Amino acid sequence: MSTSREDPREALRRRYPEGIARLEAERLGLGAGRGQRADPGRYVEARTLLLAALRDEILPAWAGTPWGFYGTADTPGQGSIACGHFLGTVIEDLGFRVDRLALGRQASEHIVETFAPADQIVRAWGVTSGDFVGEIAAQGDGVYLLGLDFHAATLDVQGDQVRRVPRQLP
Repeated sequence: MSTSREDPREALRRRYPEGIARLEAERLGLGAGRGQRADPGRYVEARTLLLAALRDEILPAWAGTPWGFYGTADTPGQGSIACGHFLGTVIEDLGFRVDRLALGRQASEHIVETFAPADQIVRAWGVTSGDFVGEIAAQGDGVYLLGLDFHAATLDVQGDQVRRVPRQLP
């Protein structure tokens, strides 16, 4: 008698739509009563919710999805996806209102500028990739958007662990 276990990545992909729907419901719950005075605790709770969803469900579900220069997949593991479209799709799945396809056609620097204020953008020229990653990791825990010369990705920093998603390079 053999027992087959489901690939964890496939399990994440199968549950992906339900996870996105749950995230949306939780996000909307946090926004209830937003016409009232701003509550800093609510912002911390929203950031924590989005980071957890991104790290634990969204990015792992997309891992291994084939890269394709013209790829526009909107479902993890189905079809192929270009790096810019990947970022647009992930950001949309987090609940932000973006045109994922239009965003994905932008140069990687413009994608980053769409979401980060100018004073929070780190630009580096003529440094090794290790030095660049070290500079970003020194900013602290978080998920960072990367706009490289010919690639867009995220850099997930948790303590001394740093990982880049998607890992595929054109």
